[in-house]
Amino acid sequence: MCTGSLEHSLSSSNSSKTFFHGLDSRVKLLTSIAFVVLVVSLQSLYSIALAALAIILIIVLSGIGVRYAIRRLVWILPFSGTIILLVPFTHGGEPLAAFSLPGITLYVSGEGVYRALLLGSRVIVSVLTIMLVTATTTSVELLRAMRALHVPVIFIRLTEFTWRYVFVLLDELNRMHQARRARGFTLRTIWDSFSRKTLAETIGMLFLRSLQRAERVYQAMLARGFTGEVKGRMDGQIRAVDYMWGLMLVLFSILLLLIDRGGMTWNL
Repeated sequence: MCTGSLEHSLSSSNSSKTFFHGLDSRVKLLTSIAFVVLVVSLQSLYSIALAALAIILIIVLSGIGVRYAIRRLVWILPFSGTIILLVPFTHGGEPLAAFSLPGITLYVSGEGVYRALLLGSRVIVSVLTIMLVTATTTSVELLRAMRALHVPVIFIRLTEFTWRYVFVLLDELNRMHQARRARGFTLRTIWDSFSRKTLAETIGMLFLRSLQRAERVYQAMLARGFTGEVKGRMDGQIRAVDYMWGLMLVLFSILLLLIDRGGMTWNL
């Protein structure tokens, strides 16, 4: 499989080239992972807020756009939002409010609210950091960076194949949807038996077509000499500007740790 077919940004359609776009993908990937690890270890809302401001500033300077970032957050937050909303009710502490339900009374603690805000802010900053990297780096660059950083080959191959063929399957699903509409099918409600049957048949057919396509692709790759490893290398050396970016991030991380460990916390 040729990774050249993946030569496009993972998320952003913005083709502008800024300072962050030009950074070495290995440096971006490694520093971003380290920054996310740092953020999830912070215990102060002050330090997390400072990290959020820094990421938002980089996003704006990178030409990605705040609106684009918000759209990506809207897709991610519902999954973590459910857990975040439960934290105030499950974390111990002095009750601030009580909600009576049939057979049960739920208490909201001040410490639980703080923990929920802490968890939510960590998620937002982490998602924005990952989004920044994927929006300013092509997928083939990320895959090569992962290889250069000695990420297990099986993980790289799975990521590559998933990213490449998820859009093929989406196109297949779109064609099936158009075929149903051409036959006069209109989705009513999930409670309608005919609609449920049609959706179930669609899912089953998509699964079968996915298996068939995967088998054809694999056999074609074997016929072309595929041995389970895609040849590739990182072009170019890490430049001085890349080292400077890494140094700046280290200094900023030290500042965040000093703020976080300096007693600037909300003591309830």
